[in-house]
Amino acid sequence: MSHLALRKRLCNIAKQFYDKGWMLGTAGNLSVRTADNTIWMTASGQNKGELTPQELLLLTPDGKVLWSANEHLKPSAETSIHLSIYRQFPNVRACLHVHMLESNWLCRKHPESQIELASLEMLKGLGAHPKPRIEVVPNHRHVPDIPEELERRYRSAPPQVPGFLIRDHGITAWGADLSQARNYIELFSYVFSFMCREY
Repeated sequence: MSHLALRKRLCNIAKQFYDKGWMLGTAGNLSVRTADNTIWMTASGQNKGELTPQELLLLTPDGKVLWSANEHLKPSAETSIHLSIYRQFPNVRACLHVHMLESNWLCRKHPESQIELASLEMLKGLGAHPKPRIEVVPNHRHVPDIPEELERRYRSAPPQVPGFLIRDHGITAWGADLSQARNYIELFSYVFSFMCREY
């Protein structure tokens, strides 16, 4: 897929997520890794419901801006999270971070650092074993502390699902391409919604 096609795809997914209420205001950030190992990512402070390809940034694997249509566009505060996922998992080509209500409700219900996901048929879509756990990381004020903590945990035990939660913040999921990562976000939403409605 060409760079322009990837940028348009990111904008389309951003609009889909905005319409679902997961990227309201300027919340959330999306990225995709190209064949030449550069990264297209949404810039900070942009409305995801009206995003255009000109409002994306091209980054190096260490987060330097290679291309920007506007000098006022800046990388998101969560850029370090995306870069960490790409470093840890060479086969990952897309990383999506959204702010869904269900993920925050679930974290409020479960104060532990891992949450066991409900045993639903939908879990098969995540490639998970019957009783997977998802990591929950504190919402550190210094954002780079989030991926640092996550990397320490994953060194001890690889993730059981392609995503993790930031408490009182949001869900980050990744995949082999944008379609897979988008599907994972939607599957997590379904499972979280069910768990939030359990009596």
